[in-house]
Amino acid sequence: MGRAAVRQAMTNWLDGAIPSVTAVYSSTPKIIPGTQFEAGVPPGTMTSAVIVVHFRESFDHRIAMGGQKEVTHNVVLYVRVHSRQPDSEDAMADADAIYDDLIAYLRTNKQLGSPTTIFLAGEDPNGDLRITTDAMQSDRGSLWQFSTVEVSVKEIVTA
Repeated sequence: MGRAAVRQAMTNWLDGAIPSVTAVYSSTPKIIPGTQFEAGVPPGTMTSAVIVVHFRESFDHRIAMGGQKEVTHNVVLYVRVHSRQPDSEDAMADADAIYDDLIAYLRTNKQLGSPTTIFLAGEDPNGDLRITTDAMQSDRGSLWQFSTVEVSVKEIVTA
């Protein structure tokens, strides 16, 4: 299938699936407008996020004599959290809920809803899912956090 098909399948599967995630981008946009963090969330929602799907690396290895290869894409989900919570501890609790929802959703379907494109996701000997989180930063009355969720996504190709 290839990177474009895997990227689109992953973006489609995540889009609209995680509460408080207002957008899933298949590539880094030039600008993410501040209003995007409020789009589609219930009134009074204080913390929301956007996700960008990024392929860090891809590699393949032969798995059968018949010409099949397993292609592994190391995908990084860049998660940008924005909070208007007045207390940073409340903002962090909201952000943790977003990460927990995202990880739980990634665990629900090992083919990310696209069995003809994705053979297996979130299963890797070096760690199934890995989250790296920066500290909350304050900017003009809002709190921001940049995080990454790393997941391996595998496809089978004939080569």
